Amino acid sequence: MANREQVAMLRRSVAEWNEWRQRNQGVVPDLRGADLRGCDLRGANLVKADIRSAKFGRRGKNEKAADLTGADLSEAWAGVLWQFVLLQLLIILVVSALSGFLSGFSGWYAAAVFSATGWTIADKIAVGAALAIVYPATFFAIARQGFTFKAAGTIATAFAFAFALAVAVAVAGAGAGAGAGAGASFLLGLYAARRAKRGDKKFELTRQLGLALTALGGTDFTDTNLTKAIFKKTKLKSTTFHNATLTHTNFRNAQQLPKANPGNSLLSNFQILDLLTTPDGHYGKNLSGMNFRGAYLADANLESATLTNTDLAEADLTGASLKNANLREANCIGATFTRAYFTGACLESWNIDNTTVFENVDCQHIFLLEKENLQGSRERRPHDPSASFNPGDFEKLFSEASNLVEVLIRDGLDREAFGKVFQELMDKFGITPAHIKGIEKKGTDVLVTVEVSEETDKGDMEKTLRVGYEKQLAILTAERDAARLEASKADQQTRQERQEKQQLLGILGNFADRPVAIKNEINNPIHNEPTAMSNSESGRTINTGGGDYRETNVSEGGQYAERDIINQGQSGTTREEILDLLAAIENKIHTRTDLPEELKQKSIKYLGAATEEAKEEEPDKEFMGKSLKKMGGLFKEAGATTKAAVDFGKAKTKSTRLNSSHV
Repeated sequence: MANREQVAMLRRSVAEWNEWRQRNQGVVPDLRGADLRGCDLRGANLVKADIRSAKFGRRGKNEKAADLTGADLSEAWAGVLWQFVLLQLLIILVVSALSGFLSGFSGWYAAAVFSATGWTIADKIAVGAALAIVYPATFFAIARQGFTFKAAGTIATAFAFAFALAVAVAVAGAGAGAGAGAGASFLLGLYAARRAKRGDKKFELTRQLGLALTALGGTDFTDTNLTKAIFKKTKLKSTTFHNATLTHTNFRNAQQLPKANPGNSLLSNFQILDLLTTPDGHYGKNLSGMNFRGAYLADANLESATLTNTDLAEADLTGASLKNANLREANCIGATFTRAYFTGACLESWNIDNTTVFENVDCQHIFLLEKENLQGSRERRPHDPSASFNPGDFEKLFSEASNLVEVLIRDGLDREAFGKVFQELMDKFGITPAHIKGIEKKGTDVLVTVEVSEETDKGDMEKTLRVGYEKQLAILTAERDAARLEASKADQQTRQERQEKQQLLGILGNFADRPVAIKNEINNPIHNEPTAMSNSESGRTINTGGGDYRETNVSEGGQYAERDIINQGQSGTTREEILDLLAAIENKIHTRTDLPEELKQKSIKYLGAATEEAKEEEPDKEFMGKSLKKMGGLFKEAGATTKAAVDFGKAKTKSTRLNSSHV
């Protein structure tokens, strides 16, 4: 039984109680079976107090901000004082009366509409269509989609399309229809209450409103520290846990906990609530992605359960069975696995550190991959299928792993980007390349493993590596794209310059290869006549070996005309065209930026000599050829210092061939 003096002191004053606790820190308060209903316990120090079988009620907000760390409230009673029960019943009656009034009003309105005088049959059909569509659609939406925004959208759509359908509704049956609607409303209410009680998320709003109403005047643990508190077989109906600290709080076999108002605590999830109160019966359950942070899961049977991406940080899994469970990417930092059973568990990329507790773990083997790799292996440890861990092997394996940071980099590893971000890691965390324990390919991704000290903030390091790598990769990608664009432009310009040089050399080659003749003629087409030199009244012909120079004198009529032509085959090229060609070559040399100035001046000198000679009435073909040959030699000599040397070296060959021409 409770210590009467302690109970009396607590009832008198919380301040007096706290002072007594401060002076007697070694004394465990004995409040067993005490009736504390109506007692204001706000701010009371009830750490490790024995409050088994006590009774709690509420006047105001009695347990708010009290410290119940480690307190034993097993088989205690928490609930609503009878005064507040009457208040709740009054509220329910008012809400029910209002609901009935609204249902009756809708029925009366429908009957009034259909019995109104002056309404045409078309009007009544239109209103009947609206009721015939809206009522069923509303009930269907709530029954299938619950009290959600999706259901509201369905109802709104029903209103929008109600008048599009012509449904005949008998005037005489309007009242009966309204009654049927009221009955349907009652049945829908029962259905919604049933689904909410079972934890259907579609009716979560209904459940929250109902729990808030039933918790009115009940025991209030809002903002209370309940760390490691014990609620075994405690009756918790109409209790509020909003913002309560529930780290390692033991709710094993707690009674009527689903009827408590969980607020925003982890008790709001029905699956978590079930696991907290009943440790057995969870074989093979899918608990992926759930938040069990700080939960008390000691001795829980999680065999073959799916716990991928589950938050188990700081959870107490002492003695839990995790046989064949899948803990891929589970957050287990700070979790306690003392005496846990791990045989056959998948531990791919789970997150642990030096705060994760492994003591006396029972495990024969584990797998490091959820699915088989290309070699058909799930990376069993130990590797030998016939081998098993010896006692302590599991702890050794993962004690070393607890000081590792693993970061999965998607779509391959860019070495330059990784090098830059790793330099940042070296500066910030004091690591070296020797701390890199592995860079392993995982399909198209890469897993980077880095060893760190126990003091290292692993979360900060992982974020620095991941975010920094993505940032450096984006910068390098932009730089590379810009460089490729610039190279493409430069390559295009180079190709254009090369094309222009080839065109120029082609022109030189054409004129160097062909036989040439300069002709003086009056209105007569000149034909190549490979004959010896001769005189006649009509003129003279000089054979140049493949091309003719012919001067023709016409005395009849006393007229004489002359023009100079370089002829190839049947058609001729004028002297002016040759001069234009040489001028074009000189202009190209002037405009080239990659040629040394001295090379330009000497080239233009020889080119100018050939140009002046071409202007003569009888050009010296050997002199012109030698001038162009010397110009080509200059480019050959400059071959080691300019990129244009090769192309203009070809010009030397072309100029030599021009030297063999006949001018």
